[in-house]
Amino acid sequence: MIFTGRVLDPGEFGLYIIAATYDAALIPPNNPQPSFYIDAGSEKAATFPPWAFKQDGGHYDRQSGEFSITLKMEKRGYYYVVFYLKEDPSSIPYAGGRATVSTSNGFIGGAQVIRIT
Repeated sequence: MIFTGRVLDPGEFGLYIIAATYDAALIPPNNPQPSFYIDAGSEKAATFPPWAFKQDGGHYDRQSGEFSITLKMEKRGYYYVVFYLKEDPSSIPYAGGRATVSTSNGFIGGAQVIRIT
């Protein structure tokens, strides 16, 4: 699946991490707790750190904020794709594959739930 989008204010915010999790089926927990935690899937499906945005035909234009990312969804179930942004785009390591990045250093700019049947 190809995800395309645009960061609305690319001068102030940059696309930081794209994280995808997976669940085979939606099963409510035994003891549900109210939460705003959005990485909902129980299994990690994919993580795109900033230096990986240009892999597999994807792109991220830091000037316009436009991006396109390909995510393989081969199993039936639910995929939760979360787009994290970070203030000060100049601090994001787009070229360094050895940097440490964490979703806790950014904020959620958007999310999608995809059901594969």
